[in-house]
This record gives sequence, structure tokens and C-alpha cells, in this order.
Amino acid sequence: LNSEENEWASDVTNLIMILTELCDRDIVSFEEHAAENTKVSAEGIVFQGMSVILPLITEEILSFPDVAYRLFYFLGTVVQVYPTKLSSLDPALFNSICQSLQFGINDHRVNVCRTSFECLASIAMYHVSEKRKSQNNYSGLSKQLIGANT
Repeated sequence: LNSEENEWASDVTNLIMILTELCDRDIVSFEEHAAENTKVSAEGIVFQGMSVILPLITEEILSFPDVAYRLFYFLGTVVQVYPTKLSSLDPALFNSICQSLQFGINDHRVNVCRTSFECLASIAMYHVSEKRKSQNNYSGLSKQLIGANT
């Protein structure tokens, strides 16, 4: 691997780590830095960052162990911190998450596979709790999951 690829992987890893920290904290205030009439939240930054990062993730960049682990840890953190947001995600973004997780659960590295399954478990637990609360059979996350399979 050349130095450009290593630098790119390092940059992606650092961005993922920053977004993960925002998820973990979720109490960061950007109000003082925002323009008037602009609402800025950690949640908004996390999901905007995810929509930027996921299209850049390729199998080649996931061959870097730290990038792969950090990505799946980040996705798991997002699912745990913002589970209700899953049902309202843009279908393309939700599909990118599903494709990333499919790669992760088929990976040969134990920590990557484990964090991918932990993320899937969080999605499944939220889905089951949402279905129990819902009177209809197809709640928001159900529609996302069905759409991801088509």
C-alpha cells in the first residue's frame, strides 16, 4: 500500500472517530458558533457526517483494519444512541448502512465481525421493541428494512 492510501485511511479513521465522539457525548452545544436562526445539533452533524462518509467507503478502504473497526463501532454507536432516527433515514443512506454491515459480518477479522453483529443486534432489538409498540404490522423501520432488501 502506498503512502497516499495510508494517509487517506488515516483521514477517514480520524473523521469516523470524531463523529463517534459526538455520538458518545450527544450533549455538545454548537449554539454559540451557529448563525442566528440556525439550529445545530450533535445528531444533525453525526448524520450529515455519516451521509458524507458512507459513500466514500469501499472494500479497499475497509481492508485497513482500523478503518473497518472504527466504521462498524461508529455505526453501532449511532444505532444505540439514535435508534428512532433509523426509520426516517434517507433510503439510500439506510441501504449504505446495510451494505456496510453485510460486508462486516462476512469479514474474517474477529473485531470487525463482532462490532458488525453488535450493530445488527441493536437494530434488531429496536425493531422488536418498535413492533411491540406499534398496532400496525409495518412501522417505519419495517419499511426501511423491506426497502433495503429490494
